[in-house]
Amino acid sequence: RISFYQRQGNVESFWPYFQSVVNRYVGTNAEEIKAEALSAHMHISQIMRPLLGTVRARDAAICELVAKRKEETLREKLAKARKSEQLRTAGGAQLPLL
Repeated sequence: RISFYQRQGNVESFWPYFQSVVNRYVGTNAEEIKAEALSAHMHISQIMRPLLGTVRARDAAICELVAKRKEETLREKLAKARKSEQLRTAGGAQLPLL
């Protein structure tokens, strides 16, 4: 589209035209741009905190706490199953007394 205006002679050089268009757009939509930037910052910080190891206990989200609890419960179930399996195999290996 810009090339069309350049061929007509309305746009002499691209860069000043581009700057004026961007400045006009930013001036008109500043609040929306700010909201999007803050949203993007939140998403990026949620990704980067665990990668950088800066997550503190109070920063854990509810879904992370629920997942941790399920993991602990699963761990407990597996330990209980292993223990009962060990008792079963130990009982089968023992010779009958009578």
